[in-house]
Amino acid sequence: MPRPSNAARTTGAGRAGLKVALAGAIQQAILTIAELHHAGNRRLQTTSATPGRSTTRARASAAAA
Repeated sequence: MPRPSNAARTTGAGRAGLKVALAGAIQQAILTIAELHHAGNRRLQTTSATPGRSTTRARASAAAA
């Protein structure tokens, strides 16, 4: 079986490093998207009338007025 050349070994190591870097970038993107999604949900909950206690309270106070 022929021994791999230095170039082949370097390419293999480079490929492994690339996989690690790519996995890290993908993980970071997922975390960023999750944080933005969570922040967007918080903002929507405070600005829109989502069904819940605050909506019920708002309806009750509007009916009383």
